[in-house]
Amino acid sequence: MSGVDPAEVQPLHSAFDRVAALLPQLSPDIRLLVTQCPFPTVRDFALYPPISDALDARSGPAAVKRVIKPGNSILHAHGATRWFDELAAVGDGVNSEAGVVPTVVLAGCTLTSCVRVSALDLYRRYVRRLCGSMA
Repeated sequence: MSGVDPAEVQPLHSAFDRVAALLPQLSPDIRLLVTQCPFPTVRDFALYPPISDALDARSGPAAVKRVIKPGNSILHAHGATRWFDELAAVGDGVNSEAGVVPTVVLAGCTLTSCVRVSALDLYRRYVRRLCGSMA
């Protein structure tokens, strides 16, 4: 960020603050899958501290699954497909039955690449198990 005007990243910074505030409000039964890109340095790889702290504070049956996403699709992250398959096999135990993909919320920094590609890949893989459809 050293070469970027702070005003240019303020919308992203504000979004991260809102996510950090939301995480402690989520039920411990809500499963979270967090993806990270494989940045080359430890400093670049670190999550925004308020988000990292909120994720570290989560416990319970859902906890947090973290995976490294080497490309745009969430399904290319090692362990992500298995995580979704297991979730689809048992439902979420709260709002969906076995064999139905429960609600999935995707969030990311770039809607035109990672979020779009991941949403389309998830839709293609689970189209027969979805209880809704993409608009």
